[in-house]
Amino acid sequence: MEENTRLRLVTQARLQHAPKTAKPAFELRAPDRGKRFDLLPEPQVGDQCYDIEGDPHFEGGLEYLPGVWLDGQFRAFWAHDHGAEARALAELLQFFRARLTAYPDARIRACSIEGSSNGPELAKTAAAP
Repeated sequence: MEENTRLRLVTQARLQHAPKTAKPAFELRAPDRGKRFDLLPEPQVGDQCYDIEGDPHFEGGLEYLPGVWLDGQFRAFWAHDHGAEARALAELLQFFRARLTAYPDARIRACSIEGSSNGPELAKTAAAP
């Protein structure tokens, strides 16, 4: 096993076995030049993070319940029935069109946005050019 791999596994094991507290145990790793997040383009004015959820408990399921995190706020395109779901999706596409017209260099990033008592938190993002 390569030494770098062994060190990462040791760190992961130590963090997983750390005493449980209100805050999760984590350590930031040094950036990998030319790999992973380093390959993402630099943020642009007008960038937005896009999240989509579904509601399998709604009769027939709701599949397209999108939201966008931008400019420090979350904007939901929510629906409570199939008709509203179709309208919300059309509104989202219209919103993207207007936003990208206003900010032509902006990107839509795929995100997982998780709710918390402090509002949405961006969990993971990946660029979509």
